[in-house]
Amino acid sequence: MSAEEPNIPDADTQAPAPASDSDRTDPPTERPEQSAAFKSFVLGQVESDPDARPGWSRLAIASLVPGVVGFLWPVGLVLAVVALVRIRRTRQDGRWAAVTGLVLCAIWAIFGTSLLWKGTSDGEHIRTISGYDLKVGDCFGPEPAGVSLGREVATVPCSQLHHGEVFALADMGDAVYGSTADRADGAAKACAATAAGYLPPDRTVPVSARIDYLMPLGNNVVLRPHRTVICAFVDPDTGWTGSLREGTTSAPAPTP
Repeated sequence: MSAEEPNIPDADTQAPAPASDSDRTDPPTERPEQSAAFKSFVLGQVESDPDARPGWSRLAIASLVPGVVGFLWPVGLVLAVVALVRIRRTRQDGRWAAVTGLVLCAIWAIFGTSLLWKGTSDGEHIRTISGYDLKVGDCFGPEPAGVSLGREVATVPCSQLHHGEVFALADMGDAVYGSTADRADGAAKACAATAAGYLPPDRTVPVSARIDYLMPLGNNVVLRPHRTVICAFVDPDTGWTGSLREGTTSAPAPTP
């Protein structure tokens, strides 16, 4: 009698072994730190321990730099606003720094905007400057009343109606060392000697115009190093439009 052979299942029909934990693959999950990167930058990290000291806000301190430098004020505004938002959430120190940076950058923004507006509108507006800052060819005196050279004058574009025009910065010579009358006479002669050279050959000044001058500033009884006198044509009557040295001036029509 032969022994029975054991019943061994075929390899093809053998049930698969259960998968181990190492063979299992979990579905990919989104990393929170990547999806919330921008939100974390704006809001900052909140300290898990409420008793822990969060420290100083670096953005608040950084916002002070553009506020001091000035030309980086747009960057400072962004840093200051973000710093204030983060400080409110994280309770970090540095709120005063962020507010200071915000105020400084706002001041620079207002100052820069005003300079831009002034640079684009100077040709249309009257400006009051020191008479000693006048240059040859500058026009002044928008109103005929009291038009003269002085420590302060109202300048206007020569294309507008004006009653004064600087034609020379003349050297008084040794007359600066004389008496008050001698200095006045020397200034008048120095201006008269240079008046004709400013006008084109076929150009004359209005009949009601005269020569005015501004004595040099900074001299005293002992030392008189400044000898340059500012010379100008002034017309307290009708005035003119355009530059005298360009020969394109015109007087306004007389009023009936």
